[in-house]
Amino acid sequence: MNQKGFTLVELSIVLVVIGLLISISSVAGNIQRNAEYTKIQSRFVMPWAQTYKIYFDYVGLVPGDITPATGKINQGNGDICDADLRKFFNDAGIELPTGRGASREDKAVFNALDNNPRQIAVCLSHVQQWRIQGSEIAVNAIRINGLTPDLAAKLDTAIDGLSNASDGMFRLIAGANADADWPVANDTNLQSVDAYYRMPF
Repeated sequence: MNQKGFTLVELSIVLVVIGLLISISSVAGNIQRNAEYTKIQSRFVMPWAQTYKIYFDYVGLVPGDITPATGKINQGNGDICDADLRKFFNDAGIELPTGRGASREDKAVFNALDNNPRQIAVCLSHVQQWRIQGSEIAVNAIRINGLTPDLAAKLDTAIDGLSNASDGMFRLIAGANADADWPVANDTNLQSVDAYYRMPF
């Protein structure tokens, strides 16, 4: 009985096929993740920005402000989050983005690079130190908590046209490090980052 092994050509073909399958699964994963990140942008982050603008147009004040207007979210006395956030909009009769459903409209879930679900949440903030051309001004912003670095960078690119964590309308909350950039993300480094999305008023 004559037994033959695989030829080098046959082994090469098998390796090429395996490589193609791995590439296809990697590309499919990236396509799925990009679709999910686009959904977070279009169905959660941008609707919250629009809801904020509707509130201002309807009420004539930013949430938590008083008459005469200070122009500061919560009169500059800390963030508005969770039930307090939802109450401002509900009391004004303004419909909230869907988020995670009733009483959780300020939260959304996405699958991170490691394919585990992550929750993000929005708050409204009055930011005292917003750098513009070497000086600092106070602004109102949506604070987004619980982002992964890759989702934050994608949102930054969508909002500002490029990914720059320390400039533009969408920025990393970096504390003392004003020139910080989005951390590098991979499936073993999925640290959570928070960001500000500056509102026009």
